[in-house]
Amino acid sequence: MIALKDCGELPQHSRTTKTFCHICPAFCGLEVTTDGDKILDIAPDKDNPYSWKDFCSKAANSKNIRDHELRVTTPMKRAI
Repeated sequence: MIALKDCGELPQHSRTTKTFCHICPAFCGLEVTTDGDKILDIAPDKDNPYSWKDFCSKAANSKNIRDHELRVTTPMKRAI
């Protein structure tokens, strides 16, 4: 996987935020690049002193899970 920022393809209105992954107890540091509400890139935060300078596949694929076309985004009605 090639990061967008390595290719120079980031939009001018993009913003990079340093955060951490909430999926597992390792709390790996992340750099998330967004354009409005759209996630463009998720990369490991190499400057985070509490993480191991990399991240697992769960954090790398969290963008795909959030933007998946079959994701339930509204409450569902129980059918009996």
